[in-house]
Amino acid sequence: MSHEHGNYLGGIRDIEALRVRCRIDEDTNCWHWIGAFDQGIPKVWIANENGGGMTMTGYRAAKFLVGKPVKPRMYVWNICKHADCVNPNHSKTGTRAEMFAWKAEHGLLRQSPSQLAAATRNGRSRSVLDEQKVLEIRASGENNHVLGARYGVHHSTISKVKRGQSWVSSARGASVFNWGGML
Repeated sequence: MSHEHGNYLGGIRDIEALRVRCRIDEDTNCWHWIGAFDQGIPKVWIANENGGGMTMTGYRAAKFLVGKPVKPRMYVWNICKHADCVNPNHSKTGTRAEMFAWKAEHGLLRQSPSQLAAATRNGRSRSVLDEQKVLEIRASGENNHVLGARYGVHHSTISKVKRGQSWVSSARGASVFNWGGML
């Protein structure tokens, strides 16, 4: 197997190989992952010497590659405002309880889908979005998870707003005859 530049496609073996697969932001020192994602979380293939390997989150992979492997049943979460950042210094490691405590402290916990459905049935749900926020979301090129955290909604809501599947009244040319202005 050749390891010359441009020929080796066998996975990531060291932190530099991870870093070069990112867009580096010099101002924030964020490593914006440009590879695969699963539900908005960076996914990285870590190769071993035997030609095998495994896929893990970018946050866990970064810790592993800098020599801080994460023990089983421990969590690694992003503490950066950019969900696609895999800089090992922009993540934390701890128990599930520690992760949820950190997220609660920083206002990043959202209701589960079942909690949202119950709130809607009980008449306690109200939209946190308005016309101005919808226009900002549609104009933004930021990640749906980042925007969801900023506006206090699920990332799928952001995706629907961007595609014109919700907030039809603000969709250009929208009417009941062209569903969300998409025709």
